[in-house]
Amino acid sequence: MKFSLNTCTGSGQPLSEIVEAAKAAGITAFDLSATPECDHLQAADGREASARLRPLFEGCQIVAVSAEHPDLARQEDEGGDEAVTFTVDAIKRAAELGAGVVVTSLGNTDVDAWDTTWERGMTALRMVLHQTIRTRVRLAVEITPDDMLNSLKRVRRLLASIEDPRLGLSLDTGFLYYHRMQLSEVLQLAGERIHNVHLRDASRNHSHRSFGAGEVRFPPILRALRQHGYDGALSLCLGTPRSPLEAPLTEALAAALARLAEVSPSTEPKPPLASDTGN
Repeated sequence: MKFSLNTCTGSGQPLSEIVEAAKAAGITAFDLSATPECDHLQAADGREASARLRPLFEGCQIVAVSAEHPDLARQEDEGGDEAVTFTVDAIKRAAELGAGVVVTSLGNTDVDAWDTTWERGMTALRMVLHQTIRTRVRLAVEITPDDMLNSLKRVRRLLASIEDPRLGLSLDTGFLYYHRMQLSEVLQLAGERIHNVHLRDASRNHSHRSFGAGEVRFPPILRALRQHGYDGALSLCLGTPRSPLEAPLTEALAAALARLAEVSPSTEPKPPLASDTGN
């Protein structure tokens, strides 16, 4: 496992400055944002989009692309078709850039329309997987508090509905803590279908806090991931367009790395206590 940086930092800085700040801190792996609200990768532009970014990331590795679209589970006339095309384009650009994972989400819906919307979401995911089968890029659906995928019951239903191993989960430590979901239970349920991990700090009343200002205990989380066999990247999530950074990017990045220093990749994992693998 190694640390990467999610480029959607909420800092408002150009992508080139974000990349340089990460490299100065020793991070050369990136989770590239391709969301509508933070479109560092403009996937709909085709191969030209990938070509524009290659010089900027020379000597670096793009390990994942975050491409959540709020309408993935909507009806055709509500943007559902557009969301499928958006996700397919993101997977194609990820393949061109050497990234093995694209992160998406199902969005939310009114309670009385939940089952119908869920089935539309499953159909959309199957369409995306079918249209991108040759890329071999995996699709990771994120568990989030305000999303249809917000409980272990729904995680189990997702994995049972679509057995394709290319479809898996993206875990967000902040969201898991905020939503009081036990990491150990998610790992046991998902098995090898954990495709992506976002490291985010949080408190019980806020799903995103600056590293050091939250309550997430990262050492037991990372030990649990290692013992589970997760060998992917650990993406640092420092901010979002809705939750901007409280400090300059360089300071926020330094604080995050300092918080995670005791569980650096060179540290041998220790057996966790029974309570350690929960958040």
